[in-house]
Amino acid sequence: MKEKGWHEVRLLDGSGEPLNDDNKPRDAFERKAIEQVLAGKGYYEEVVTKDGKQYLRAATTVPMVMDKCILCHETIAARK
Repeated sequence: MKEKGWHEVRLLDGSGEPLNDDNKPRDAFERKAIEQVLAGKGYYEEVVTKDGKQYLRAATTVPMVMDKCILCHETIAARK
């Protein structure tokens, strides 16, 4: 999406045991977002300024909605 000029999206692990290290939080916003989501908030956002431009950073939960989600995320499903 980013290559086509759209927004950038990342999946973050909130369990503390990611299947892929790329899903670990990379910065303070991502750590705070996970903290807020785990505390029960369904959505977290911040407006940040970078190089003189404002950006909206937002995080929300993404529920597993299909059985095949557990093919890659079985450890998360087992904890529920």
